[in-house]
Amino acid sequence: MKEEGPSSSTNFRKQAIFTLTEEGKKLLVTNERQPFPSKLYGAFCYGKAKLTKVLNWDDPMKLGGAVVTTVTYAYELTDVPKWAENKQLQTSFPALGNDVTGKGKANLGVSLTDGHWQPAT
Repeated sequence: MKEEGPSSSTNFRKQAIFTLTEEGKKLLVTNERQPFPSKLYGAFCYGKAKLTKVLNWDDPMKLGGAVVTTVTYAYELTDVPKWAENKQLQTSFPALGNDVTGKGKANLGVSLTDGHWQPAT
């Protein structure tokens, strides 16, 4: 089965095997470190996250000279490309499916800087 977008797939032993299409090679953001020279590691950008709700805010604590905490939040994606709506890709990559269907959740470490919470570095 051939799909348009960043990948094409075939079924082998009842498992989808994805290979990059020429379009996919253009869209792939490669990792700086490549652990195996014969394989290409990276990720696709499939939208921009928009915060929808703060779900949890851990109690702030002092760590060294900083006040830090972890925020758990829900988000939805905007500017989702058409290929990311492919159900087979969403099934094979559950994080993609959760993100595209508006069920994305994430954690972010933050630190108190000049009276404002900022992403921790």
